[in-house]
Amino acid sequence: MLIVDGTLVPTRDHKVAEQSKNYRYSTNHQVVIEADTRMVVVVGRPLPGNRHDCRAWAESGAKAAVGKTTTIADGGYPGTGLVMPHRRRKGEELPDWKQTHNKSHKQVRARVEHTFARMKTYKILRDCRLRGDGVHHAMLGIARLHNLNLADRRADRTSADHILTSPKIIYGTALRSESPFSGRRPRVERAIVTAPQYATQVSPPCHPAEPCISCASPRGIQ
Repeated sequence: MLIVDGTLVPTRDHKVAEQSKNYRYSTNHQVVIEADTRMVVVVGRPLPGNRHDCRAWAESGAKAAVGKTTTIADGGYPGTGLVMPHRRRKGEELPDWKQTHNKSHKQVRARVEHTFARMKTYKILRDCRLRGDGVHHAMLGIARLHNLNLADRRADRTSADHILTSPKIIYGTALRSESPFSGRRPRVERAIVTAPQYATQVSPPCHPAEPCISCASPRGIQ
């Protein structure tokens, strides 16, 4: 299961940015994470900050990258086929089962907000001075650092012998981590995609035309 949401990055280059709801020139970035691992799997192309998430979802390329994978989102994506919370009609109350669903939905969807909070500890995502595609490359770089940090945390909780001998297959990508004492980054090996909708073979570095889910490098839309 995936989670999608849009985030605004203040951008100095007014050729790619527009004034958003916070009255700053920003760019809208559609980011998709894997619900269980919290890793960033897709980073859409940046769009002007005044673009609605519902429209940015399709125009950024994130929708095409995700395909038919079950994806949850907030109430700002009507008509997209994403899993959204139930809405209360005027003069009506939601039944108990819908309120229970909304509570679970909110708890799971909060994980993408936590991801944004961690990524924006880097100043470049709070005030990007790069021009052109620079803001897109900055988002990709920070997303990759976020994923590597999560991979290191999981490695620290696992013995070195288990890390060296037990690769983990996540949506067809084998992530074989080195010993935490080696100082080397995790190594991604060739693997057959296991998800039914991605019946292709993926070998890193990821090809722009093929979805890459939960590997060390997030899929960047070109």
